[in-house]
Amino acid sequence: MSSEGGWSWLVVLASLVVQFITSGLGYSAGIYQLTFLDEFAETHFHTSWIGSLLLAFTAFGGIIGVYISRTISCRCSVVTGGFLVALGFALSRLAWDQWLLFLTIGLVAGLGLGLSFSPSLMIVEQHFVQDRGFAVGLAVWGIGMGVATFPPCMHLMIKHFTWKGAVLILAGIGLNISLCGAVMKPPKDCKKFVKFPLFQTSLLKTPNFLVMCATNFLWSFSASIIYTHLPSFSHSKGNDLLECALLISIIGISMFVSRILFRLLQISDIFINLLCSIGISLIVAFIWPKLFERYTGVIGYCILFGWFSGFWSNFSVQTTKDLIGREYAAMGNGYLTLMIGLGCAGGAPIAGWLYDKTNDWNYVFYLAGGCMLLASCIMMAARIFRCCPTAPPYGYVTTERKFKTQPSKDEEEKLWVDVIMTTV
Repeated sequence: MSSEGGWSWLVVLASLVVQFITSGLGYSAGIYQLTFLDEFAETHFHTSWIGSLLLAFTAFGGIIGVYISRTISCRCSVVTGGFLVALGFALSRLAWDQWLLFLTIGLVAGLGLGLSFSPSLMIVEQHFVQDRGFAVGLAVWGIGMGVATFPPCMHLMIKHFTWKGAVLILAGIGLNISLCGAVMKPPKDCKKFVKFPLFQTSLLKTPNFLVMCATNFLWSFSASIIYTHLPSFSHSKGNDLLECALLISIIGISMFVSRILFRLLQISDIFINLLCSIGISLIVAFIWPKLFERYTGVIGYCILFGWFSGFWSNFSVQTTKDLIGREYAAMGNGYLTLMIGLGCAGGAPIAGWLYDKTNDWNYVFYLAGGCMLLASCIMMAARIFRCCPTAPPYGYVTTERKFKTQPSKDEEEKLWVDVIMTTV
């Protein structure tokens, strides 16, 4: 336990800043798409790999970040991640061809974001016991703030300094992640995390766990399409670049409000979950052509999608907990994160290829909406017709420790924290 004094709250502030920067850079895939489409005159398929790889390696880097945090320290992971983010964007200044950006922004900067995101929240969990929920909740405010702020700011930076000047500014901003990480020293009496393996092969024989993997893949697949291609679609309809960037900000604000609301309400009623998950995804999937006739309609679409995203983050965490239990969720965190990364890697490029072949945005957004709807239907069916929870008994033996009795609430929260960080 920590005293939860002044330094601990400084760690919360540092974590909020890290969430602000990592989320802002990660969710700005659509701005990269607009910029590099014009710069390199490539197809939507080729250009979308920049943003999709950034999102994918953010997820893959999260797996490495959790491992480093468990074996060395959260501080080490965050400081290293900030350095990689700065290095990736700085090297992008020297890129003379688009494929180099796949490496600098997609691979290097993406891994840096992944190494920083989850560990910056895990360190808050280490510093707090009594006020843990409030402290972590305060830190994740940075997510909504980053998504709301970065897209229009990035557009203005590109407008005034060109994209090569903008990536240098972003490199400087990314370096602040390392500065925040330096603050994140562990408490002197900090207890070690329960070291469950991130990839437990026996989980792949569990139907409930495979359901969670499928829904994580489908959701990230559809979300990457919208974040990457929505600004390009809006620009094709004659809206200026700032208006296109503001659409992502609107999604971020709506998602932030929705996440807080559903988190506070802690809704578990099946009817409300059914209405929110399948009802909203039906709207997002099938009425978007009517909404997209005017810019105000696109704003409405963004509000709906952001609201659904905020609901989904809480809904998926609760459903995972109900279906497979806390221990299995912790042990399967690597697989769940891997599916998120694969969905992000494939969604935007496939949608870009679809648009290049058809020159019709309808197919792109029907694909995104259809995947969201399918994920919602699978998740709701699993909740309604679920089998018994498949978590191992509390006597389960790991390589690190054995629970002879039911773990305390504090131990359960430590087991569950990693999967919350992944799905947030």
